[in-house]
Amino acid sequence: QSMTLEKQMLEMIKKPVIKRLMEDLQKTRYEVGYYQDRIPYKKDENEMTRSEIESLRSQKAILEETEETTQDTTGNTVTSETLDSLDPICPCFRVSTRDIDGGAADSGYLSVVKRTTLVAISLEEDYFYGNELHRPSNRGWFPVSATTDLR
Repeated sequence: QSMTLEKQMLEMIKKPVIKRLMEDLQKTRYEVGYYQDRIPYKKDENEMTRSEIESLRSQKAILEETEETTQDTTGNTVTSETLDSLDPICPCFRVSTRDIDGGAADSGYLSVVKRTTLVAISLEEDYFYGNELHRPSNRGWFPVSATTDLR
């Protein structure tokens, strides 16, 4: 009879404990499912962030390379101190609104096609001095009126 009483008491204790454990298990399954569903979105966010960072790093490297010492197409060296003294708004990004024909390669003027992204390093009267973003070796003067702000 004491055995039966022990079993009864054990059953009374087990039921609430098992019920609580089942509830905890169900809650844990829900949380695991929630986080598993979010993993692909987080991976996509991380990939986008990584590619944005990489793009900004490459643009920064181009700007730093161009900013320190630049040689225009006539062979004159232009230092960053010279450029800083010309205009405080530069460097900046511009986009050509039309084809720009700078003439001969040694003229000191830049030639690009419409919608080319440019890095303007300095401004003098109605001309920027700079280079093509994706071809930094293509440098020279180009008219302000043939460009617009990069949007």
